[in-house]
Formats: sequence, C-alpha cells, structure tokens
Amino acid sequence: MTNRPRQIILDDTDLNIQYQGAWFQTKGNRDNLGTSGSPFNSTLHGVNTSANIFYTFTGTHIAMYGSKPENAGSFICIVDLDIAGVGAELGPAIIDSNEELCFVDGLSDEQHTINIQILFDNTNETFWFDRFNYVPAISVPLDNATVLVDRSDSAVEFQGPWQDDGSDNVTWAQQNCANVSFDFVGDEVALFSNIFSFMTSGNTGTTPASATCSIDQDVPVSFSVTRPDSDYQIIFQTPRLSAGKHHLIITYDGNKDETTGSEPDALGISYFVIHNSTIPSSLSIPSSLSNSNSGAKPSAPKSKFPLGAVAGGVVAGIIPTVALVLFFLHLRRRKRARLTIQPYGALKSAAHLPGVEPFRVSGPLPPLNEKDPAYNRMRIPFFPIQTTGKIIGEDQIPEALPAVPQPATDEDSTPLQSSSRPRRVVHHEDSGVRLPERDDESVIEFPPQYTLG
Repeated sequence: MTNRPRQIILDDTDLNIQYQGAWFQTKGNRDNLGTSGSPFNSTLHGVNTSANIFYTFTGTHIAMYGSKPENAGSFICIVDLDIAGVGAELGPAIIDSNEELCFVDGLSDEQHTINIQILFDNTNETFWFDRFNYVPAISVPLDNATVLVDRSDSAVEFQGPWQDDGSDNVTWAQQNCANVSFDFVGDEVALFSNIFSFMTSGNTGTTPASATCSIDQDVPVSFSVTRPDSDYQIIFQTPRLSAGKHHLIITYDGNKDETTGSEPDALGISYFVIHNSTIPSSLSIPSSLSNSNSGAKPSAPKSKFPLGAVAGGVVAGIIPTVALVLFFLHLRRRKRARLTIQPYGALKSAAHLPGVEPFRVSGPLPPLNEKDPAYNRMRIPFFPIQTTGKIIGEDQIPEALPAVPQPATDEDSTPLQSSSRPRRVVHHEDSGVRLPERDDESVIEFPPQYTLG
C-alpha cells in the first residue's frame, strides 16, 4: 500500500480562487453522471469560451479535477508562468466530475501560483471545473480546511480480514470481525469508497451486508453496505460533531450465507474527508482512546534531563552561600580582635586598687650630679612628641609652682644653677609620656599635683 500524503481539498466555490472570463455556477445538475461519482459538494464552475483560473498556494503537488467537452479546444496548466502541467487537446468527452484533468508534482516547498488556461473554439460546449487537491507545505495552517486522508495514512488502522484490490485504490473486507479505526481532529468526517471498479471485475457479492460506526466509544450506529453504482461513493457521513479530537471505529458485519452460499457485499475504504480540520502531518492517538479496538498505543514522549540548567542552578545557589559564610567569618574575626585589644596605659590591677594617694614633695630634691651613675643614663635621641605636660622655658616660672629648695653643694658636685647647660623645667599633670632628655640641656621634672577627690 502506497503511503499518500494528506491533501487539502479546495472546492470551486472557495473565494480564494480567481476566475477570469464568462464563468457560471451550478449545483446538483450533474450529480450521478458517469461512474466517478458526483462533484465535490455537488457544485461546479462552467465556461464555454476561453477563460482562466488562478490560485496561489503553498505546497509541493497540485491537481485539478473537472470534466471536459469533446473536441472543443484545449487547456494548459501553468505554474509560476511555466508550462509545467499536462497540456492536452480536449479530445474524447469526459462527463465524469472527479477526473484528474491536470496535475503538477515535485514543486518546491514554497508559494506557487497555478493558472488553468481554457482555449475554446466551439462555444456550444462547456468546460466544468470541480476542485483543486494539493499537498500543503508543513507551514500551512489547516484551520477550517477540508482535508483528504488516504487509507494509507498512519492514523488509519485496519484489523481483521482486510484485503487490497491490487491497484492501490481501495482496501476491502467481505468477512465479519473486520475493523478499521481512525483518529482525527475536526467536526465532521465522511468515508469514500472506490470499490465500484473492483466489483465490476468479477469480485462482487449478491447479499447486502451491514456495518456499524462508533465515535468516541459512543453507541455504535448501523448502516447498510450495498453494491455501489460508481466510484467516489460516500459510504456514510457523520453528523456535526464538537470541534476537537475524535476516535472513529467501523466494524464490518457481513458474512457468507451458509444456506444459499451467497457472498455479502464488500465494504471498501478508499479515503476519509474531514471538515474544519487541524490535523498535523502525523497524528498520535490520544491516551483517552487507549481502550479502543484499534490496539494502537501512543508513543511515550521523549524527554531530556536538563543537565546544563541544573548545573547552572546549583552553581548559582552555592556562590551566594559561600559569600555569606565568608562574610560572617570576617565579622567574627573582627569581633574577636576587638575583644582582645587593651586600651593604652590601662592597669591590669586597677580594679583592686582602693584609691590613689596624692603625690607630695616631702623634702629637698637631691642634686643632679653629672658624675652620678643615675645621671649617666642612656641618651635617647630627641623626637618632637606631644605630651600632656607643660614645658616651661628658662625665663618662665610656672604658676602655683612650689618653691624648690636649693640643693646643697660640695666639692664633688656642681650646683644646678651654676651649670652652663640650658635647663628647662617640666611640671607633669598626669602619667603621660616622658620627654627624652636632650644633649644640650638639662631637664627638671616635677610630678603632677593631685587634689583629694
């Protein structure tokens, strides 16, 4: 069985078709003529003078259906301004409405324009246009479209004693327990059969049979299976359904009459036509229909674990956490360091001291003798250090400074007053830093005075 792609059916009444010339319309006047069935929707456009048809579509294949008069002129199919279709003399008359008069195949998957040119010599004949069938590109939306789904489509599944006619035109059954299921999206579906040609070749029954049709597992509805009188015969058509997905099951109930030995009429399936379809090129069976007799199982969707996204999320979560930990450790170290620093000059045992006795000068200061070992202490270089004491120059006398008795002199020592070195007096007010002694002067230091608090 050849797998045929789905096609969009564009009836002659479609407003997107452009007609040039003296075209006229008819409906129902040419039904049941010939052996190819009635025109699609029983409508036709006719013309009896030279005329043109234009239609722009996006697809890879297009065919034109209609009927032609006998020896009245010619017609040409032109796609994108190139003669790409079948150009032929209007030879023997074809009165059937479902004849494929012109087709163009192998087009690129893009937009094209087809032009049908009819050249008439005899205005007493009529050229009839029925419809276009074309294979749409993947990008073409199927909303509100009428779609032809061949029996070879993956959404059509046969179970039981079905057979092919050998011409790849119809699949038929003549025994019971033959089922066919079809999943579709739309609000109406019709079944067409081309079994007439097969039956006229000797494969025919003599007893009418029956079959049932069930939609969405509803109560099956019976219909008769009788010998058709033409191809493109509508076997049954559903009433208007709710828009959306549906599941259809057809069961053939014909059986051989054991008493008379007569064979039942065969049920033939060629294609389905869906109205207001949104069917994609391949339709998976919905899970809600898993209990149907078709036995089809929807394929599990494949999913890929997003490793990149997970890794990025983990890293993005770790970085702020590490930053917070380091921040708290830094604060803790600063707090620890702050607790261990002692203030400058603090006494460790100050908490145990009951008080501080004031300093009093009880006697004369001993003379400063340069020969005294205590006098010859280490010389410290002079640095300009700011102290809490008051520095009094040689020619200044501090206020409220108690009189200092003159030290006694002897032959081994030199009085302070007679020293040739400049001197300065320092009266300390607290226990601050002591100034180092300079080489070129002597320093007289007095302790701070305290008052009883």
